[in-house]
Amino acid sequence: MSYLKNEGFTHCLNSGRERDGIIAAIHRDGCPIAHLDPKRGFKAESDVLRSLGFPEMNDREIGISRAHRGTFKWVYLNPRHQAGSRLGRSNFRKPESGKSTLMKYLMRSKNTFRCLSNWVQEPGGFVSYSFFFWNNNMEMQMSIEGLLPTILYQALKQLPSLLIQEVSRGRIEVLNLFVDDYTLWTLAELEQGLRRLVFDICPNRKFFFLIDGLDECSGDHGALTNILLDLSSSVGTILKRCLANRPWTSFEYTFRGKPHLMLHHLAAGDIE
Repeated sequence: MSYLKNEGFTHCLNSGRERDGIIAAIHRDGCPIAHLDPKRGFKAESDVLRSLGFPEMNDREIGISRAHRGTFKWVYLNPRHQAGSRLGRSNFRKPESGKSTLMKYLMRSKNTFRCLSNWVQEPGGFVSYSFFFWNNNMEMQMSIEGLLPTILYQALKQLPSLLIQEVSRGRIEVLNLFVDDYTLWTLAELEQGLRRLVFDICPNRKFFFLIDGLDECSGDHGALTNILLDLSSSVGTILKRCLANRPWTSFEYTFRGKPHLMLHHLAAGDIE
């Protein structure tokens, strides 16, 4: 790869069709990371993060009403529901019971992160990320194609730059050679990046993810749950999850035997 870094040759490739072939080969073969020019390193990392983002990424969470003061106080008053025990490996179910409001509350509550810090008790700390499915006819808010880049983006934003380079090897190589890279992330690339992040690159960190509205995903629910189960294969050791969905058969079957809460039973006073 070193000979490709000749400025004149790189300029030629930037303006020629050979560029597309080299980019495709880098993404396909997962080239090892070369030394990044410090002047371009920060821009390359910023470009990787930018390539994962999309305009409506946070619209659903922002649009969910905030919980009224005192609502959901039972979550932290009862030790059974705290992050060290049930919260973090739970499924909340039942339509129209305030699941989305609760999930937003959990993701923004200082108590949640206090409980998670007690669970971690390690210098590496933890990484948290969330996604709120919303079936509003906007593809990126209701699909796996929107879920994966969102949670990878959120996770990478919390990590040092060297880890961003490790997760996105091919893209960093491309950006080290060329001014830009407009190649879209594939689902396989996103899944691989998340797996490497959770299981290979961050051995001293733990992870917490919260996903609301699984039933509002417009795609294959089997594919969705397979991804979640794959990322959760170390639940209770390096990763905790908190999911919310309507009690549909596909989710009931997949998460059978897993800890779950019927929210309308616990939040009856809040709903009234």
